[in-house]
Amino acid sequence: MKAVSKVFNDFLENFIDEHVQCKDENRNKDFVDVMLSFLGSEEIEHKIERHQIKAILVDTLVAATDTSGSTIEWTLSELIKHLEIMEEVQKELENVVGLDRMVEESDLDNLEYLDMVVKETLRLNPVIPLLLLMNPWKIATVAASTYPKNHAFFINVWAIGRDP
Repeated sequence: MKAVSKVFNDFLENFIDEHVQCKDENRNKDFVDVMLSFLGSEEIEHKIERHQIKAILVDTLVAATDTSGSTIEWTLSELIKHLEIMEEVQKELENVVGLDRMVEESDLDNLEYLDMVVKETLRLNPVIPLLLLMNPWKIATVAASTYPKNHAFFINVWAIGRDP
């Protein structure tokens, strides 16, 4: 675990160093550049340090891989439960991609049935089934009820996906 942690830490350090050392002012700035612009800044209330930037990058990476993995697992689960749909997906993959190579990003626009299957999977099995929405700006009216500023709303995405 310590060895993996060191490798991961070294990767993040190198990634941040590349951003720090890049002097090309014409390149597009990304999220890391924005965070680095606040590094040790006296202008903001909450100072950000290098270890916090690494923690945010880890959270972002884990969130991205976890949600993708969850979607793949649910899609495969739904296909196993519905073999006739799996056969249609297999036919489309065979016709569009063929059997001689892996699916590439450029193939995705032509995989319409697979796209529908993934969207249906996300409807039935949302990656985040319960969302928290904060309303810090103003009084809100929802379904004839009035809620104060700074009220939190929970949105049941799972139930919305099953509402006929």
